[in-house]
Amino acid sequence: MTYALVVLQLSSQDLALEAYLNGVRVAQKLEGKPRIGQTKLNPWVVEGGNRLELFVGVPAEHEGLAADARCELTLFEVPWGERDAVPSPHAHFVWQRGPEPPPRVTKDWALGAPQEASVFRAVVSPRQTHGRWAWQDGRPFDKSDRTEVRALCMRVSDALVRRDADAMAELFAVKEAELARALDVPAADLAARSRAALEGSFADPSFGVTRAPPRRLLFLPRAGGRLLEVRGDDGGPPVAVSAFGATVPVDLTLSHLERGWTIVR
Repeated sequence: MTYALVVLQLSSQDLALEAYLNGVRVAQKLEGKPRIGQTKLNPWVVEGGNRLELFVGVPAEHEGLAADARCELTLFEVPWGERDAVPSPHAHFVWQRGPEPPPRVTKDWALGAPQEASVFRAVVSPRQTHGRWAWQDGRPFDKSDRTEVRALCMRVSDALVRRDADAMAELFAVKEAELARALDVPAADLAARSRAALEGSFADPSFGVTRAPPRRLLFLPRAGGRLLEVRGDDGGPPVAVSAFGATVPVDLTLSHLERGWTIVR
């Protein structure tokens, strides 16, 4: 079977939006400026039906719904590396202005868009799947897990402060292995590229790490709690690194596996 990319394409103007696949946030745009973007969904696609949902809202910086507000969603599958390949569409939606405007975006959208903002739902079944993911068998998050989750986040930031590439490789091993499967690349090659990029950042004398205070981390259960998205209290990433004049977020999505809470995305 030819490897195919499963792609979500979103274009919008004067609307904020969030898209979810199987209860996982896969795209977010909270400002109103025009943008078109694509997101590879392969790491989130499961066998069988996949639940797709789109939320829209009035951007916080806008006084009201703009006259030219628009949004379009397309989910398609396309063979990778084939010249002139024709995408196979699985879902298409164009937002239409209704009698009532969508809700205004608030700070709470960092936790997840409100249900009244839902404008589109569909179940899609891409042909390209990658077997069962580790998180699908994860134990749902419980409030009693917060201490263990905070400790895992601290291990990540501490490893970065120490510039410890071996520790980072161990912490992200499950994520790297599953991303390699999702992207159809050898796991060793992906791990080597990730390590080289990390060690390159460590080589910058001004390399720095910022992290949200552990007690102020936000824990956002996804996919029925089998996935846990960790964010700072401002909705930003829990950890970020800076090197060579650029700041890169370290996103952390966890699942409780047999080994305990583990970074899986």
